[in-house]
Amino acid sequence: MFLLGVNVPDGKLARVALTHIYGIGASQADAICARLAIHRHCLLRDVPEDTLNRLSAELNARLLESDLKREVRRRIEAEVAIGSQRGHMHERGLPTKGQRTQTNARTAKRRNAGRLQGRLYSTSAYHPSTPYPTLTDGVTERWASSLEGLVGFGKRLFLGR
Repeated sequence: MFLLGVNVPDGKLARVALTHIYGIGASQADAICARLAIHRHCLLRDVPEDTLNRLSAELNARLLESDLKREVRRRIEAEVAIGSQRGHMHERGLPTKGQRTQTNARTAKRRNAGRLQGRLYSTSAYHPSTPYPTLTDGVTERWASSLEGLVGFGKRLFLGR
């Protein structure tokens, strides 16, 4: 069954099925069902046609789905534009509602690192068939080979890459 262009599962309880629409949570779904006199244990397919029409009218009066996403995005852009603390946290991909970030924002930092500044790590291993220029200067080559035992040092370090 489609409501507002969203495929809402009609085999679920009406209050649960409504939560598949972006912008309607459990409490709003319960309130809508109570306002339209839809029983808590009624499946969406068992709701009468006239009640579905009223439900559709109720949902059309609300800011939902793509309109709501656009509004949220616009508000975030406004926070960033005015340079507020919240805007700066949005730019950096960190929690914005006052949470501690020095030690406890690990998940946000990990999830947003690649999105904000490109990959911080390589996703592919060095493949031997990839052509790398070799060092021809004997002094630099000897110096580089003396550092090979150290972690992170190798001949590719001195190639200007």
